[in-house]
Amino acid sequence: MARYSERLSAEAYTRASVEDYLQAAAEQRARIELAIAEAEQRRDRAVEVREWLDRLASPPAPPGDPGPAADTVEGEGSGG
Repeated sequence: MARYSERLSAEAYTRASVEDYLQAAAEQRARIELAIAEAEQRRDRAVEVREWLDRLASPPAPPGDPGPAADTVEGEGSGG
C-alpha cells in the first residue's frame, strides 16, 4: 500500500498534469477561435468583392428602364 506522502505526491502530479492540459486546451481553443474569426472576415470581404465585381460586370440600365422586374407580367406562366 502506498504511503500517505506518495499518494499526496501522485495526486499533486496528477492535478498539475490536468491543470497543464486544461491550460493547453484553453490556449488551443483561443487559437482556433481566432482562426475562425479571421476566416469569417476573409469570407465577408470576398463576398463584398464578388458583389462589387458583379455590379461592375452588369451593364448599366438605359435611362427610363425600370429594370428586370418589369420583364415579368403578373398572371403569366404556369397555372390554370
